Amino acid sequence: MFDVREHITSSNPHTKHDVIDEWIERAERLISIEQTLKRQLTEAEKQTLCWLATYETSTVDNIQRIFDDLIESRKAGEITMSQIKQEGAAPETISYQKHHTGNFVVRHGGQEIIVLKDAFSKITGVSPEATLGSVEADRMQLKKLGFKVGGN
Repeated sequence: MFDVREHITSSNPHTKHDVIDEWIERAERLISIEQTLKRQLTEAEKQTLCWLATYETSTVDNIQRIFDDLIESRKAGEITMSQIKQEGAAPETISYQKHHTGNFVVRHGGQEIIVLKDAFSKITGVSPEATLGSVEADRMQLKKLGFKVGGN
């Protein structure tokens, strides 16, 4: 059984007790997401949330708001992430590389296309000076780039 107090205390042996107590409270709030997920978090996931809980209050509060929104969405019976993906609303990762012509070679789901530099930049927000990387793109952006997407 994962012990939040033991983990945080052993990772931060020279930290004041009141600070440790605050971090433990934050970590326990973050770890409580497992109730909404309806599964036990792994020890590694709990360690990550404990590590996160030791950072700035605003950072932890931002993550907690995301978790709280997720909890409220689940309680309200709103759509699940798998439904979002089926409908194509969830962004997907595309990779890109600068072509010798200055345009971009873009890859997604087994497809590879060349997209004009300015168009790629306008649609994805990637700098025209970029040379290699990946970016998230939603269904509409994928279509604008020229990819064939389900239901197209």
